[in-house]
Amino acid sequence: MNGFFRNTAFRAALKQAATLSFFCFMFFFFAPVAKAGLWDNLKQFSELPSEVNELKQNYRQTLDNYNETLTKLDQANESIRSYREENDKLIEQNEALASMVLELRQAEQTREENARKVRSFLFAAIGVLAGYFMLLRAIRFAMRVRTRQHG
Repeated sequence: MNGFFRNTAFRAALKQAATLSFFCFMFFFFAPVAKAGLWDNLKQFSELPSEVNELKQNYRQTLDNYNETLTKLDQANESIRSYREENDKLIEQNEALASMVLELRQAEQTREENARKVRSFLFAAIGVLAGYFMLLRAIRFAMRVRTRQHG
């Protein structure tokens, strides 16, 4: 048996067992002093999964809010793009209407100028005719007065 204790592997195992026994003895012997801290640590460790679940839930909520905000941003960008396209179309229509109004005003001015020229011509023609008839009457009257004086 003396050779059995000389085996270095057995000695190392015996040494490790003695050390482990000593630490177990010390742990259990002084356990009441460290029991509250150990219990609190175990309690905190057991509460970690609920905190992790809460963090995961908060992360999911934040991610959902982020995705919702991205969706709203995309919709807003789409609305802005459609408003810009509509605005461009309205600007083109406005320019077309403005050129139409300008053409209509020019046509109205031309019509008014032509109407004024026609009125001026008519008044001149009426004046010439009235003058012609008055001149004829004056000539006839003068001829009658001469014929009565001479004859």
